[in-house]
Amino acid sequence: MPHDINGMKLEAGDEVVVRCTITSVQPGTDYCNLSLETVEPMFPGDHKSSFTLNGKQVQRLQAPGLMILGIPATNLALTYVVQANNEVHVGVKLVEDVLNG
Repeated sequence: MPHDINGMKLEAGDEVVVRCTITSVQPGTDYCNLSLETVEPMFPGDHKSSFTLNGKQVQRLQAPGLMILGIPATNLALTYVVQANNEVHVGVKLVEDVLNG
């Protein structure tokens, strides 16, 4: 069964987030191209994917240095649980805890 990094089922048409690091910027007058490398390697192994996108195709995750309750925002992840009655519970966890299960 196809699933994401958190074990959520994936289907055609789902929108997903691919965490990447910008490795270089090719500026232009009206737009720029970005060379990107995935944060997570391709499983199994340690090969990271590289590709190019236009700057208008991406969205920065947050402002650099943003802190929430004294914790860098880059270390936090929004979590949610959908119960059988479709009630949604939202929370915030450390990214490290989310990735390590």
